[in-house]
Amino acid sequence: MPGKIKNKKDSRNTGKWLENIAFFLTEIANGRITQPDIAEKAGISRSSVSNAIRYMLKKKLIEKSGSIFTKGGKKPTAQWKLSSDIGFFFSAYFGRRHNYFAIYDFTGQRINLTQTPASQDIGSAISELATMIKKNSYKPLCGISMATSGIIDRSSGIICRSKMWNVENYSAVERLEKKLPKMNHVPLVVCENSSRLIALGLTSSEMRANSSNFITLNFEEGNPERLCPMGIGSAMFLDGRIHNGFRGAAGELDSFFWECIDVIKRKQIFISLSNLDQADIDFLAKKFAEKFAHLVNYLAVNKIFIVFDEKNNVVPEFANVFSKKLNSGLLMNTDSVHVETVDNGLNAVLDGGAVLLKEKFFSDDGKWMLEFLRNYLSPRENV
Repeated sequence: MPGKIKNKKDSRNTGKWLENIAFFLTEIANGRITQPDIAEKAGISRSSVSNAIRYMLKKKLIEKSGSIFTKGGKKPTAQWKLSSDIGFFFSAYFGRRHNYFAIYDFTGQRINLTQTPASQDIGSAISELATMIKKNSYKPLCGISMATSGIIDRSSGIICRSKMWNVENYSAVERLEKKLPKMNHVPLVVCENSSRLIALGLTSSEMRANSSNFITLNFEEGNPERLCPMGIGSAMFLDGRIHNGFRGAAGELDSFFWECIDVIKRKQIFISLSNLDQADIDFLAKKFAEKFAHLVNYLAVNKIFIVFDEKNNVVPEFANVFSKKLNSGLLMNTDSVHVETVDNGLNAVLDGGAVLLKEKFFSDDGKWMLEFLRNYLSPRENV
């Protein structure tokens, strides 16, 4: 376990002291917000934690959020939270009609959003992101998230394949790093599929998806000016975690549904569900429901979110037909599955980027937090 303070002498060692602070900040971020909570997890004395808390207050890393009475305590114990402005997260989404760039504070609250026209190619999109980061006035940055359509291997930062951008094995994170030579000051950079970030965004404090096992079916309006059809994606959130699959291919719908979409595309440009007549909506909803019923029977999820990018593109008729057909195709001993419509998928993508960055940044090993502190605090301030 990182960050244990074994004695006072150890706590004044520069390297160990920073590890301790990184560990305590991570614990506070993960919900252990009182001195006894942190001491119990770290296996150290409360007085050692008190020293660290005084230091974190002095450096404005934390602030008091309230107080509670603990078991057996005669006086209330202070509760702590991270200071919101000691660092920021940058979440970007390269969409079909627009690019979106959002800033989140250290606690995950969005404080800024910029929308620009969609880029002609993925290289231009990344260049625009680099420009936005250089102009960004919220510093220091703790992490950057990029999201777009395609099969994306998050562990390597590679877009394995994207029909929208017509690229294969594209090193998105590496391209961004080359455009930002001072990238070492940003500890964490990730690239992820937009559908999976929607699922993560639904679990954020803003969305509050009350389920640890669900599937999403996502629709994004196309862009006729770029000859870009409607985007369709899916993600699986199982046992409280996103399921990525091999090289990020989990949730891809190409082999599932393009045969039925082609039927509609032969009749008109397939830009949005809202452009379809009722017969085509019913046809598509039933085809999707038939396939998703197999997933529900196999994965035992209890909820499906049908996510539309914006309110103007919501098609309630699709959700109603989908829900009826889906539940009629479940096994006899399977409980009915609740189908819920979400009308702000674009926000969910951006929020999901912030959730992903926070999860990694505040992970138990404290790696990213420690790297951030080494840049945040000058050498003289470390002790």
